[in-house]
Amino acid sequence: MVSFLDAHVSAFNSLGGVHHEIVYDNLKQAVKRFVGPTEKLANDDLVKLSLYYGFNYRFCNVRRGNEKGKVEKGIEIIRRRVFSQKDTFSSLKEANQYLAERLKHINSLEKRYLDYKSPVEFLKEEKEYLKPLKPNYEVCIQKENRVNKYSLITIEQNKYSVPDHLVGKFVMSRIYSDKIMVFYKDKLVASHERIYELHKTSIEINHYLLTLKRKPGALKSSLAFHQMAPDLKVIYELYYSNYTKKTKEFIELLSLVREYNLDLIKKAIETLAKNKVSMVNTANIKLLVQKENIPEIELSDEINHNSLKLLKQWDTVFNLNEREMVQ
Repeated sequence: MVSFLDAHVSAFNSLGGVHHEIVYDNLKQAVKRFVGPTEKLANDDLVKLSLYYGFNYRFCNVRRGNEKGKVEKGIEIIRRRVFSQKDTFSSLKEANQYLAERLKHINSLEKRYLDYKSPVEFLKEEKEYLKPLKPNYEVCIQKENRVNKYSLITIEQNKYSVPDHLVGKFVMSRIYSDKIMVFYKDKLVASHERIYELHKTSIEINHYLLTLKRKPGALKSSLAFHQMAPDLKVIYELYYSNYTKKTKEFIELLSLVREYNLDLIKKAIETLAKNKVSMVNTANIKLLVQKENIPEIELSDEINHNSLKLLKQWDTVFNLNEREMVQ
């Protein structure tokens, strides 16, 4: 309902100086209550949306689908021309991606009623006459949550993790159709894909770094470890799973991943492993990653000069050259 409305409102908003109207069926989501035998009162969200995009709305009568034929026809065209070829998908994301690709193909076909131009070409000609498109309307539900002792918040009977330093504090959640975003003092602290099942948990291991540093032995049996990214699991099994000391180093590596990014960490590990597997440890990885991100500096400064000299000595130890470090 929301995605369909957003798509149509965005298109209507682009037309300058025209009275816009959206025809609604008698849906619970749109009608707040009946006023008299025929009049319907729109809910607050629909009113806000209409004011933002500048359109009017009109509700159909009960069991009168013919009163919104243009809307039904549009849905029928999508069903026939897009989903008649493929109607089974592993996820909503895959279905949306397939829909976008098919619509792109359909809109690139030449149409006789457009003087044998495609809708895409026709739109390019019309763009200079259209009003600027407004930013997307934020369609979400905001909810205040208190973080429990396991650093989790509960939304619609599912649990989502937040950084463990927020235990006991109140956070503000934004619930979208496909994701959950969590803010603390107007700062984004967590983001999760929305779960549509019941009594499930989504955990990000980086949210538990403070706890794991105090209790490293709990890492392997934790739910956070089992939901960890597959690449991080492989790194742990290959280089960190032998001893408790190695587990502590792996937790430090997770902090490094949060500070930089996983691709850069993997690149540093590959560089070290080419020389000797035993050289793969968090200290060496951190050294290489920092060398990748070292800023341009003036060598006249004595401290900076000595730092660069030390890095070159490490290069000699690792038997590396500058080209290997950059590529």
